[in-house]
Formats: sequence, C-alpha cells, structure tokens
Amino acid sequence: MNAPIVKWILPFALGILLENLFPIGGGTVSLVLSVVVVATMVVCTIVASKARVLRNAFVVCFMFSALLLGYNLAWLHNPLRLPTHYYHSMGEATMFEVTIIDKPTPTDRNIKVLSRVNHIRTLQGWRETEGKAIIYFAKDSIAETLNYGDKVLISAKLQHIEPPFNPKEFDYKTYMERRDVFARAYVKHGQYTVTEHNVERGIMFVAYSLRHKLIDIIQQGGLSEQEKAIALAMLLGWDENVDAETLQKFSVAGVSHILCVSGLHLGIVSAMVGACLFFLGNSRRSRILKGCIKILALWLFAMMTGLAPSAMRAATMFSLMTVGNTFFTRSNTYNNIATSALILLVLDPDMLFDVGFQLSYSAVIGIVALHPWLTGLIKLPQHVDVGAVYKLRHGEPSSTMLYFLNVCNAIVSVLLRMADKLWSYACVSIAAQLFVMPFILYYFHNFPVYFILANVVIVPFVGVLLVTLVLMLICSPMQVNIFLVFEIFFSWQIKATYGVLDFTSLLPFSLASNIYFDTVMLAMSLLLVVSFALGIRRRWKYYFWFTVVAMLCIMVHSTVVTAKAAGQREWVVYSTNSGWAMEIFDGNTSYLVADSLLLGNDKMVNYMAVNCRIYNCIKQTHSFAITDSVKVDGLLYKNGPFMAFGNKRVAVLSGDNNIEPMAEKLHLTHLILNGKPRVSVAELQQCLDFDTIVISARNSSFLVNKWIQECELLGVPYYNIEEQGAYEGKY
Repeated sequence: MNAPIVKWILPFALGILLENLFPIGGGTVSLVLSVVVVATMVVCTIVASKARVLRNAFVVCFMFSALLLGYNLAWLHNPLRLPTHYYHSMGEATMFEVTIIDKPTPTDRNIKVLSRVNHIRTLQGWRETEGKAIIYFAKDSIAETLNYGDKVLISAKLQHIEPPFNPKEFDYKTYMERRDVFARAYVKHGQYTVTEHNVERGIMFVAYSLRHKLIDIIQQGGLSEQEKAIALAMLLGWDENVDAETLQKFSVAGVSHILCVSGLHLGIVSAMVGACLFFLGNSRRSRILKGCIKILALWLFAMMTGLAPSAMRAATMFSLMTVGNTFFTRSNTYNNIATSALILLVLDPDMLFDVGFQLSYSAVIGIVALHPWLTGLIKLPQHVDVGAVYKLRHGEPSSTMLYFLNVCNAIVSVLLRMADKLWSYACVSIAAQLFVMPFILYYFHNFPVYFILANVVIVPFVGVLLVTLVLMLICSPMQVNIFLVFEIFFSWQIKATYGVLDFTSLLPFSLASNIYFDTVMLAMSLLLVVSFALGIRRRWKYYFWFTVVAMLCIMVHSTVVTAKAAGQREWVVYSTNSGWAMEIFDGNTSYLVADSLLLGNDKMVNYMAVNCRIYNCIKQTHSFAITDSVKVDGLLYKNGPFMAFGNKRVAVLSGDNNIEPMAEKLHLTHLILNGKPRVSVAELQQCLDFDTIVISARNSSFLVNKWIQECELLGVPYYNIEEQGAYEGKY
C-alpha cells in the first residue's frame, strides 16, 4: 500500500495527543522542539541520500520529526500562550467590546452568541485583546435583532466556564476550550449597546448571509415546524430547532448523521454532480473539468451551511479525493483521506478531539477498508434466464408464453439489481458502523440495534431529499405553484421517513443504552477493528492475532470491571442548584434520595447522574423523596432527615426542618446543610455530635462563608460542594 501520508499522520496525531496529556510550560521548550524538528529532518535527508540500507532509520527519524511537529503545533495553536488574550486580565475587566462571529442562537430565556473579544476595560484603561467567548443576552427586542458582524459594548463580567462538579459529568469546560472559548458572560437588559452593524466583511460574511437567507426562505414556507427543523438541519446544518423527541427517534434508528451536514451529504453531492456530468467523457481534459466542477459544487454546498466546521471538514476531504482521482490514475484513497486529515490538523490540532472529526474519518476509512470485502461475502446473481428454465422443463414456449417470459426476465433483472444495491448499501452501513462503534459507545454509551434496517431504507433516499430541498430553494423566487409542489413532495418524504423511524423505535430492544465503555475498551476496540481490516486487506495472519489479543483484553477488562462493580459500596452527594440529591451505590443497585423538586426533573437527574451510574455499572435505581421513610433490609434505613447505611450515619438539615436538643447527643458521621438553614455550627454542636459538615450547593454565599469561618474556628472538618464539587465516599 503506497500511502506515505498515512505513516506520517499517525505520529503527528500522537504528538498532538501527547501535548494534550503533558502540556509544555513555555516558549523556550517550544523553541527547542522546533530546533530538534529541523535538525532531525536534516539528518533524515542526509541519511536517505548517503545510504539506502539505512532507509528504516530514515523512516524512524521522519516519524519522530512528525511526532515533534504535532506536539509543537498543538502548543503553538493554544491561544492562551498569547499575552494579549483577554483571559489573562478578565478578572480586572469592568467592560468589554465584542464582535459577533456566528449566527445568534435563541434559547428558552437567552440569545446565545459566539463572539470575539476585541477590547476590555480595566482600572488601567482600555486594552486591545483577542480570543473567543460565549455571551448570553437576556431576550428582548434588541437582543433578537443581533446578527453576525455586529459590534457590541457590554458592561458585565466575563466568567470562567466551570469544570464538571459531579463524577463523570460531561466536561463542558474542556469541550469549549478545545474550540478556543475560555469564558462566558450573562448580559441583562440595559447592560449592552450595539455600536456598529455588519462590521465583518469577507468570505464568512458571505457564507453566513447566504445561510441566513436560505433559513428565512424555508422558515417562511408552508412546511410544518417539525419539517422545517429537519429541512434546516439536513440542508444547512442548523439543528437548533430540532426537538428532543425527533433527535431521539433518529438516534434510536442509528441515522442521526442525517441531521447534520457531514461526509454523507458531501459524498452525495459529489456523486450526483459526477453522475450529471457523464456526457463529458473520460479524457484528461474532461476529468479535470469534472473535478473542478465537483470541487466548486462541494464548496458551494459548504457555503450554504455557513462554512460549518463539519461541512468544511467533509468538503476538504472530498476535494482532495477528487484531486487525487483527477490527476493521478493510480491515486491511493487512504493517502487522500490522510492528506485531508493532515491539512485539517495542521490548521487546527484540537480538531483531533472533535467527535465529528473522529466519526467522519472512522466511517470513511471503514467503508473504504471493509466494503469491498463485505460485498464479496454474498455474490448475488446478475441475471436469471427464466426462459431457459422454462425450456429445460417444458420445451419450446408458445409466442404468448415467450412474451410472458420476457416480461418475467425484465422483472427479475430489476429485482436482482435492486437486491444488489440494497446489499451494497447494507455493506456500506455495516462497514461504517464497525469503525464508528467504538466512538459511539465511548461518547454516548448506547448503540442502535437496528441501524442496518434504517440505513438501508432511509440513507439511499437522502439524495432525493437534498435534491428536493435544493430545487425548492431555487424555485422560491419563481412561480409559487412550483415551490408548493416541491414543498408537498418533501413533506411526503419526511412522513415516509417518520414511518420508518416509528417502526424501528417500536421494535423490541431497539436501543442498547447505558453501556459501560471506558478509555481502555476504546483503545482495544480501535486496535481490534483496524487489525481486522488490515488482516482482511493484506491477508497477514499476525493481524488476526492482534484482533484476537484485543478481543481477549476487552473481555478480561470487562470481567474485572464487572467484578469490581458487584462489590462496590459508595455514596455521593451531588452538586446541583436545581435541588438536592444523594445516591447510594450497593453493587449494581443504587438508591437516589432527593427533594421532590429534583425528582420531578428527569432531564436534570439524567444530566447529573446518568454517567456516574453507567461507570458504576448500575442496572437498577430506586428513587425516594427526602421526606419519605425508607427501610431496605441490611442496607438503608431512613426516617425523616436521618439516614443510616453501612457505617455511615447522615442527617440532612434543611431550612424547613429543625433538630431539637436531645437528652443524649446523636452521633453522625456527616451532617449535610441544605436549603439555607439559619443555624450556627455552635448551635448544631449543642444538639448533635458529628464528624464532618457537608455544605450543599443550595445555600446562600453569606451562610456558606459564615459556616466555613465557624468550622475553621472550632476545628470542625467541612466540605463545600459549591467549590469542591460533589462529595464522594465509601461506606
């Protein structure tokens, strides 16, 4: 396999990963690394030209250079290394000026805006800065008119994005930092002024303007709100209006990728443009012309999405593949894929950690690697001569029968071609799913069981849906009747799609959810699928041994995790401002004790606790209100605010319950202060004997500071959940 870029991108990506795990401390180290990279590459060139026998040494040196280059570029890309970044002085800022660099997104109570911070004002005066921040404007008549390119002067505080406070909770802070966003601000009415409109001009302004115009055309059409949301997501990558129920249906069916502009959409555009240009022939000039038209169509489609990152990524990948197939008759597909990935990673090393990047490239690699082998497993006949079978059994047919047999031959041929296409689509779906499955399990902990069914039925018609939408947009300024025809046609297609999704969701065990899958299992799974694909492609038995070893490692690791979880006895007091919650883990069962406000909010409970339950291998959860009296033999006893489990004795003191002095002090291991109880630590010591005070996140800052001062004065151990995150312990 002649794919040198593949050999270089692997150490390059490893260098980016190492910089993320072990970041360097300053510019001196970066300079040293740069010198080492240049010196190593010079040595590589000399070695390669002087002695062929040292070719392996050349390869090793060059790979080492690629690793250092990836490490160095990852550090250089970090915007915090720049002294002009607003992050270094935002604590002193009393006012700041931003430019909106993306289309504002409405939420329930705010207008969410991605902005570039141009200037901040501190005690020393105005200072020019750079860097991106998320701004939440309270909904009002002015905020709803904000648009890309507007300059806004804001008199509010920039705040750090908080890390996750609960175990295994989604790390929104890291997620935003990898998009170079390090702060956010909440702006009320009257705290901002729009100073200029549309100050940004350039390719991004054109792209956003085009997308905004297309969004308005679809929004003003006669489609239902649900159909408009799907149309905007499929064609323009605007998924802000897609409701949770629709997202769940597409997720259960395993076709969520339809709702975001990705490699599937750009691949369809490339294939359809190529099919439409069949009349140009296959000469060199024709191939070049077709290649240029394909690339133009790809980037025009990406422009329609506002040059969304996923669309740009896919457009870059397919553009390079088109260039390779156009100018090189023996172009290597893996080399083209690796080249596009290398270009994207050089421009933005943090893209390596982007879920969309990982899913897109793993799916394409899976299709290229496994699709030919899978289609070869079952060879469907290309033609069946019904007439020959009839002659063999019944002799020469009459003229009427001959006509009937010819019709049968035509029908059978069409059915065989359809079966062959369906099998090919199924193989594409299986190949892609095998390579993306490790990432899906790792990030989402669920897996669509009937993904083949939905993909075979729905994905082949995505091209028809896209063509219908494009024609609908083209016809919008023309005759109204033509526009309505395409609207009705698209509505029928969406209804048919929903029919398939509803059928899939009603099937038993349609979604395998809450699957434990950690980093070790991700690494072993990737080794498994890659070694399996290499074994099939190159037929080298040692690759199959790697596959077996990876599979055994996954099984052993899974067994160890299961055994460890079966004997666990842990408890956690969650950090949340929406209520109070504590969960006790006993083997594979958990007991959630929370106030009624939080128990009624399933979305908040899942966000707070679902990942913790998954990583603790919890199969069953029992929920109780904080006011309930509960008795679980041998494990949990609860009476009002008092709880006992294992060797722990816990009381929850809220603002609505008081603990009266007793003849004999009750000994508690933990006293939880929740809901602003107006008591002092000294008063509590007169009533109770406790080892540790746990201060929940639902208390005022005044009370928290008062309790902390008292604890430090009296020598009482305390734990402040609001600052330190959820309280975890064993019992």
